[in-house]
Amino acid sequence: MPNIPTSNPFSGPLPMANPPADMAIFHLPTGTYDTRAAFAFKGGSFRDVRHFAASAILVQHPMGDLLIDAGFGDEVKSHIAMLAGPYANNSTRPAMTAPASRVSF
Repeated sequence: MPNIPTSNPFSGPLPMANPPADMAIFHLPTGTYDTRAAFAFKGGSFRDVRHFAASAILVQHPMGDLLIDAGFGDEVKSHIAMLAGPYANNSTRPAMTAPASRVSF
């Protein structure tokens, strides 16, 4: 796979944020999973099992809500089939039960 070229990070001043008073941002912990490090990051070992979290972000805004899902995407079924361990048999861990946490401005 070819490397994606990198760009220089933004170094200018950030604009002032003026969010509406009734806007809120929530972190939604949606689940956890264990996978071999080799499937998760470059240089990871097949013997090393790592614990990962899946999350989503909910933005409540007066003009409408926005849900940002940072999960697996459309190819979740093939991704799970590829993983070594209990997920290859379609078993899952229970979702995290922690409540959503509100981010204050």
